[in-house]
Amino acid sequence: MIDHYSRAARASARKALETALRLQPGLAETQLAKSYYEYEVMRDYDAARRIFEQRRLRWPNNTDNLEALGFIAFRQGRFAIQ
Repeated sequence: MIDHYSRAARASARKALETALRLQPGLAETQLAKSYYEYEVMRDYDAARRIFEQRRLRWPNNTDNLEALGFIAFRQGRFAIQ
């Protein structure tokens, strides 16, 4: 895996996420940021999938959730293109 994020970029992303979670933790955009942080920055696909699944239940018409869940399934080898 190639690490596309420097330590400074990771720290900045983490700080921004912590601020958003402190100010408005239930906001859909905050939860979206948290899930993408886990997916893109931390590469913790299981954690990202759990958050996206929670978002999908809370906001079922949001296509970001479905798209991201598809990306995660592909990365984890749970999705095959036929």
